[in-house]
Amino acid sequence: MENLEEADAVYTERMVELACRAHSQRQEAKLMINQAALDSAALVVKSLILVNGGAVIALLAFAGAIESANGADIDIAHLVNPMSRFAWGVGLAIVTSAFA
Repeated sequence: MENLEEADAVYTERMVELACRAHSQRQEAKLMINQAALDSAALVVKSLILVNGGAVIALLAFAGAIESANGADIDIAHLVNPMSRFAWGVGLAIVTSAFA
């Protein structure tokens, strides 16, 4: 009877050890997944800043190229609305970056 109790105690101790190890591994995996999600979100925000900022610069370059090619003044009012939307995109991406 004593050997059975000792075997049961050893078995229980081993199961507790394995459960603790599994819990630790799961916690580490969860932390790695969370860090990967944060890294992806930061990359998306940086991409938004880059794309919207590039669009503003492209519109300005487009307006400059048309004006220099034709030699005539262009009506910049037609570019104000798209440019302001891209500028808002840059601003909101920067605000998002500050909160991330």
